[in-house]
Amino acid sequence: MLGRGSKGGYADLLLAGARGGAPGLAAMAALLGYEPTAPTPPDRWEPPPADPGPAADTEAVAATPDPVRRPLDEPPFWRLERRSFLTPSAPSSPAATTMSESPPWPGLPPPPPPGTPLSRWPVLVPSLREAFTRRSDGRRPDIAAMIGRLGQGRTLDRVPHLKRRRWGAAVYLIVDRSPRLTPFWRDQDRAAGWLAALFPRHGVEQALVLDESVEPVGFGRHGARRDRRAPEPGTLVVVLGDLGCLARPGG
Repeated sequence: MLGRGSKGGYADLLLAGARGGAPGLAAMAALLGYEPTAPTPPDRWEPPPADPGPAADTEAVAATPDPVRRPLDEPPFWRLERRSFLTPSAPSSPAATTMSESPPWPGLPPPPPPGTPLSRWPVLVPSLREAFTRRSDGRRPDIAAMIGRLGQGRTLDRVPHLKRRRWGAAVYLIVDRSPRLTPFWRDQDRAAGWLAALFPRHGVEQALVLDESVEPVGFGRHGARRDRRAPEPGTLVVVLGDLGCLARPGG
């Protein structure tokens, strides 16, 4: 039922239908201004299509084209497929085992002859030990000094030790690189390396005098340039140079 412009509600219709049945519902609808309408037919239900059976599936499979076979892409990594061990062959001649030398370049000057050092280390080290070392107490006790002190009736307040020469804890090397000393630069480097090996690594400082008019330039043990600093008190200072003896008079 559809009411146009009715002022009633569905609650009155429900009460009338519940108490008076169809006659009471029709009477209440007429009072409320509802008019009867034709019922709307329900939507027509259509059954699903029937299964065509296995024959249709076979036809569909037969109609599907075969997949195209292509080679697989190369994998982005190495994979061990097989391995084999080779037996080393014996050299045909002793000369084949030596590395082939490249031919010399034309026009190169001959290598300079090996220089003769001013002094060898076994000859130099005794004089350096006498001048650069200092006498200090060693680990072994001085038995003769203890007996002499006790024989004089003196109190043995401390145990005397035998004296031995020590190189010290640090060295400060100053190398004179004046142009007049160019023939001796190799001897300077050799002597500086010998002396540096006698001291701890942290106790070696080196400076180069590149020009007589400027201050020395500080360098580390491996040649790295660093700020020059004054040596600590008690540090051995060694100057590898001629102290101006080979300089020309007036120049």
